[in-house]
Amino acid sequence: MKKPIIAIDFDDVLCPTSPLTIDFYNRTYGTNLTMDNAYTYANSGLWLADHATVLQRVNDFITQPEILEVPPIKGAVDVIRSLSSEYSFIVITGRSTLTHDFTVQWLRCHFGNKFDDCIFMEELQKGEPDVSKLDVCNGLGVVYLIDDTLLHLQYFEAESRGVLFGDYPWNRMSSLPIGVTRCIDWAAVKEYFDG
Repeated sequence: MKKPIIAIDFDDVLCPTSPLTIDFYNRTYGTNLTMDNAYTYANSGLWLADHATVLQRVNDFITQPEILEVPPIKGAVDVIRSLSSEYSFIVITGRSTLTHDFTVQWLRCHFGNKFDDCIFMEELQKGEPDVSKLDVCNGLGVVYLIDDTLLHLQYFEAESRGVLFGDYPWNRMSSLPIGVTRCIDWAAVKEYFDG
């Protein structure tokens, strides 16, 4: 019998990308970025560069070999290992396809063969610009999506299968849509799926 599929976002759900990137960017380019303004690079002067330059710098940083040594977010490996007897896992990420090989290598290094696939939204959106993570999940029969951005989860509300991960400035809100559950860490994710 085929196991139900859980899709998981990569950055800031599996890998602590934002704090690493902010630290690197501040040291390298003399900025004063914080987690509060990490997602402001579109048309913001805070990154001291245009959008395309910022994305190139970030992609160059997150594919440096030493990033392979960065451990996953605390608890991720143990929880995924524990849940793997009941669920299959895939990654659906908004990362650039330029990071494909590195991203897959990082996943294998830290999670072995626990992920059946790593899907890059950028690749899908080349042919269909309006395709969303919900579209991908529905097409693959995904039963849950764990993501740190509410935008990707809000369409799951009718089906009660969205998990908003973490407590980040970009995902704090006083209430969540019906059907979306917040799990602030991987221990809470385990409790959610065990409950």
